Amino acid sequence: MAKTPLPMKPTGWFQVAWSAEIRAGDVHRMTYFSTEMIAWRSASGQVTVMDAYCEHLGAHLGHGGTVDGEILRCPFHGWEWDNQGRNVCIPYEKRPNKGRRIRTYPVTEHSESVFIWFDENGRAPYFEVADVLSGFDDGRSAADY
Repeated sequence: MAKTPLPMKPTGWFQVAWSAEIRAGDVHRMTYFSTEMIAWRSASGQVTVMDAYCEHLGAHLGHGGTVDGEILRCPFHGWEWDNQGRNVCIPYEKRPNKGRRIRTYPVTEHSESVFIWFDENGRAPYFEVADVLSGFDDGRSAADY
């Protein structure tokens, strides 16, 4: 049997949500690449996509996780995570657990969509999201309709 010339592993930018689905303070559940993920939007408007489970005791952050300013708080014990997946606060300890980190994905918003970079081998993005809609721009957004 001939071997396929290209690996059949997903690599690239993938649309995972519409921007309007994730308002400031929202935690959005989703599953891609056989992985449960969440997307959340901070008070400043930044979208973060990360694996769905807290690194403390495995709570699903999409079921009761809350956004407070620029952090995401776990519903079980209140551990707080930043947009890089770093633990920044344990409410009953003097300092965060720097050894715990939730996997995050590179994110870009484009054409009213949220895209993540996914590479089976963990490589960083090596191209930008294509601007396929630029020729169709009439200056309006979904809010105008």
